[in-house]
Formats: sequence, structure tokens, C-alpha cells
Amino acid sequence: MCSKQVNINIQVPEGTSNVRAIKFDFCDLFAVVMPQFGVFGVTHLASGCSLILGLEREKNAEEHLLKLHKASIEAAIPSNADTDTFKELAKKAGKLKALNNMSISEYCSVYRNRFYGNEFPWEFGNECPHTRVNKLIREFTVREKQCA
Repeated sequence: MCSKQVNINIQVPEGTSNVRAIKFDFCDLFAVVMPQFGVFGVTHLASGCSLILGLEREKNAEEHLLKLHKASIEAAIPSNADTDTFKELAKKAGKLKALNNMSISEYCSVYRNRFYGNEFPWEFGNECPHTRVNKLIREFTVREKQCA
């Protein structure tokens, strides 16, 4: 099994909220959340803070999570990094190949709290988010044949 549903605490304007999330077995830094109906994002697990939010579908949030996971490996951020360690190492890492030569901060700011219309049209082949997510998952799971 590559992913599973878990309950996590996330930061919301009123304080914290316990929500269902999707967590990949090979990634302990991030999870996909839906803090409100129909709005998906990526949350840093240790802090409960949203890194990316405003996506219309879970599969696109998974893709961002996997790219951030790949970037965290490139930046040598340990999988059990607390909030301060994550911030410090992410800042030190600078531009990362996994994020198309953007820093983690730059990447998240591009996708944070933006609502994207038209996430669904003309999806097939390599343009389909399911295809892109499966390709990223295969990079992390050598033994698994089919995860998503």
C-alpha cells in the first residue's frame, strides 16, 4: 500500500482542526488534506501548516506533495524534521532541481492559496495528473507495481 488515510491536526484561523488526510508510506513530512469541501492542499505534518492550498482535486495535491518530497530528499531534509529544522534546511537548500530550479519557499508561494479553474479539461496520456502522480510514485516505490 502506497498511501493511507490518517487523521492529522492542521492550523486553521480558529486554532487547530482534526481532519482526514492522505499520507504516503514513504513520506513522513507531508500529507494531502481537504480543509474545506472541494479544496485540497499539502500540509507539513509536524506543524500542521498548509504549504499549498486551493486545488480542486486531490490528485493534483498528491502531485505537489510528491514534488515537495522529492525536493526534501534533494535538500537532505530528514523525514522526521520538526518545523524549525524543516524551515532551516529548506532555506539553506536554495534552488532545487526537483522544483524546476525554485526554492521550496518559492514553489509553495506560487501554489499557495490560489484557486485553479480548469483542472479537469482534456486530461489523457501524459497530461493526466494520474499519469504524472504514478510516475512520481514509481520513483519512490521500487517494489510496488501499482499504487495509485
